[in-house]
Amino acid sequence: MKRGILLLVFVTAAMLAIKLAGKSPRLDGFSRPSWAAPAPRAGEPESAAGLLARRYRAEGESTRKLVERVASRFGRQAWQIEQEDGLLGLKLLDRLDLEALYLREQRPQDFRKLRHLVGDDAAAELLVHWREYFGLKREANGDRALLIDEIAALDPARLKLAAERPALLPLLLAEPEAMAEFLDQARTNRLPEAELQSILGALALFGLEDGPASLRRALAIATKYPRLAARAFQTQGLPGFLVLESLGDVAAALEDQPLEQVLILLLVNQDQCVRWLGSHRAESLAEHVRRVLDRGLFEAAGGCPGALALAIDQGTLGERALEHAGPDAALALAALPADPVLARQATAALAEHGKAALLLIEKYAHDPEFCTVIRRHGAAAIPPIAQVDLAPEAVAHLAAKPDRTLAETLALGFLFTAGSNGQAMIRAIEHDGLARVLEQDDRAPGFEKFLPLYDAAHLGSVALRGYVPSREEAAWAAVDLAFVAADVLGLIAGPEGALAASAAGQEARAAVRFAARSEMELLSAGAAGRAGSQVAKVSSERLARYWGVRSAGGVSRILARTSEAMERLDLAAASRSAKAVAARMGLVLSAWKPVEFLRSGVRVIVAIPPQKGLKYLGVQMASAGAGAIAFQKMEEHLKSKRTAPAASGRTLEPAR
Repeated sequence: MKRGILLLVFVTAAMLAIKLAGKSPRLDGFSRPSWAAPAPRAGEPESAAGLLARRYRAEGESTRKLVERVASRFGRQAWQIEQEDGLLGLKLLDRLDLEALYLREQRPQDFRKLRHLVGDDAAAELLVHWREYFGLKREANGDRALLIDEIAALDPARLKLAAERPALLPLLLAEPEAMAEFLDQARTNRLPEAELQSILGALALFGLEDGPASLRRALAIATKYPRLAARAFQTQGLPGFLVLESLGDVAAALEDQPLEQVLILLLVNQDQCVRWLGSHRAESLAEHVRRVLDRGLFEAAGGCPGALALAIDQGTLGERALEHAGPDAALALAALPADPVLARQATAALAEHGKAALLLIEKYAHDPEFCTVIRRHGAAAIPPIAQVDLAPEAVAHLAAKPDRTLAETLALGFLFTAGSNGQAMIRAIEHDGLARVLEQDDRAPGFEKFLPLYDAAHLGSVALRGYVPSREEAAWAAVDLAFVAADVLGLIAGPEGALAASAAGQEARAAVRFAARSEMELLSAGAAGRAGSQVAKVSSERLARYWGVRSAGGVSRILARTSEAMERLDLAAASRSAKAVAARMGLVLSAWKPVEFLRSGVRVIVAIPPQKGLKYLGVQMASAGAGAIAFQKMEEHLKSKRTAPAASGRTLEPAR
């Protein structure tokens, strides 16, 4: 009985052994060919290549070439990897080269993760392009493990996108859904390659160190306005790209207008436009912008913040104010107290009198009496104030002349005696009314002004009506009486002497009036050319910037040359130039500093070639490889993850 049981056990064990021997071994779920190959003999390292070749001779041509390639290069090491990790191990060795050997010996868990990953052709292709980066991260175990996990987490569609444009891998890892949506949309809509490169260059400017929030907002712009965003970035750089976040619908509604001019108007007047959109539709704002451009007011409306708002809020009157007074009209009106009636009257004054009104409003914006006069009388109050406002300057100018004519000498005496100035005229208008002041206007028509005793009789008339004569009226009366006295003396000499004296007196009176008026008009023209300085005169630095912009043709002309300036900036300078705009919007930009790695105890510096600008950035991001820019973006992304707890609860170690 015992012998029968032992015999039965022996037969069963033998049959089980035979059955197991007929099956091919499995390692980590990967099957081998059904036949068993003999182990290589010692002293014959070349047999490893032959054994691998025979093992996979029945596979496809691409597999046979891969096996031959790694076997000829790595020999016994390839055989050992194949024994433990199968064909996928050989694929990983083919993709990562020496880095695969390093991982297998030092970080086997990372090797196994990548071995599973190369089963996907797109992932395998992606690893080829990022092989150099893996080599640079040999001693940054935490970063490398995180990168492998994130690549493994990408779905096949996103892996394929990354394989097509490997430099986009950091952006895909940081914001996979939005980035994939944009790339899919660009392919579906057949976005031209040049425009795609521009957008990818713009996206690369946003930093990833603080997370993907900035990139996410930029992707929203690129996805909603792809072609408009590309053109905006090409013409106005990153500020032009970013203005589409708040005013993209307005720009899209103005496709029939020059895009560069539209962007400049929106950039300069962005704050006012955003506030206006709070209660109006984008199409309505677009119509106002179109009207301004059609009227040829691009330079005026784009000359300073608030200029476009002036044309929108005040309509035709605001447009005329910009046309006659220039962009500084908006600055002058902004300095006035908040009063709709005053703003309307001041706008009318600017529309009618242009630079003269601009000069007075800038000068007396904080004078309550002036504001009262303008609110009450509007544009009509500007000429009499402007006529005498520069009288003190005219006196000083005439007094400094070494070779004055007789008329100029008499005009100097008259102006000095009259003591006229703008503030006195403002008080006179407020106290006596505009009609009373207009009687003193030298420019009013009337031959009787040149008749003897006219000014003396006028002085008496003023007194009889209960008004207090002004110093100017008294001065003209004195001049009149002086010439009358000369006429009387001429009568003593006879009729011919009287006629000659009278004619000379009339000519002298006309000459004095003409000389005084000409001098102040000359000074007024010079002051009008300087209009705008009063508003800008807050500090010497700001005033210097103001005149620097003005001397270059104004804000609109400077912005029109943005694309030309961008071509001369390297990446770091281009990023700094947009830093203020981005910071105001709460966005973070890349610094583009050299990145330092530690490889086998040796420091390796990866830096972008000097003088490479935005075009280089776009080309590199859209290329079929991964270079310095892609490495820097990956470093930014990994830095944002180093302080975040990993899945195991540990904190990732920093890259050295």
